[in-house]
Amino acid sequence: MAINWRDTDERLIRRGERILELSLVENCQAELDAMNHGKESHPYKPTPT
Repeated sequence: MAINWRDTDERLIRRGERILELSLVENCQAELDAMNHGKESHPYKPTPT
């Protein structure tokens, strides 16, 4: 049985799109601003990956 790599790749990409929610990245700065609002100590900042 031959593997259809195009279908396999597309299926994996769709699965990844469901796992990775891009709105998390898009709203990152707004969430950090909200977490730092009124904070007296060091501000929260994103950790490098």
